[in-house]
Amino acid sequence: MVSRVERDLALHAVNTSFVRNELAKLKLSKATGLDKIPAKLLKDAVSVTSKPVTYLINLTISSGEIPSQWKEARVTPIYKTGKKDDENNYRPISVLPLVSKVMKSAIQVQLLSFLDKNKVLSVFQSCFRKKHSTETAVVYLVDDILEHMDKQQLTGAAFIDLKKTFDLVDHHCLLHKLQHYGV
Repeated sequence: MVSRVERDLALHAVNTSFVRNELAKLKLSKATGLDKIPAKLLKDAVSVTSKPVTYLINLTISSGEIPSQWKEARVTPIYKTGKKDDENNYRPISVLPLVSKVMKSAIQVQLLSFLDKNKVLSVFQSCFRKKHSTETAVVYLVDDILEHMDKQQLTGAAFIDLKKTFDLVDHHCLLHKLQHYGV
């Protein structure tokens, strides 16, 4: 197991420029959360909305408390496949307030920087990382297979499709690992 990192993650305040950029990235087609604040309003009034949004995000970071309204979602069941009368054939889509997505970005940028700096993530970790994708994961696999073929070695692989993967995560274990790495 990797030893504890040199220092703990200390989230720092974000500036108005960061918030303006994040608000500018919002797609106008994004659905609104329960607060009913549309992306168009946040974008069109960015000169007015960016300062209070920055204040709220920084208050969240400094207090460690996420406003309860930012955690309340509008949930819509989306049909996947199979019988339409079977509830297992639907997946829930949760739509949070758009401001909470800006806060998520502020924390995500800092968390990923911390994980990269401390070399916590495997080089093969492709999900949720810039310049990484399923394509890069496949390239790693193909390179390994080709390298083994050149050496006259065999390669075996097992592919598992885990349905409802997020539901399979042991949250106690995840929180323990985050604490171990200084988060």
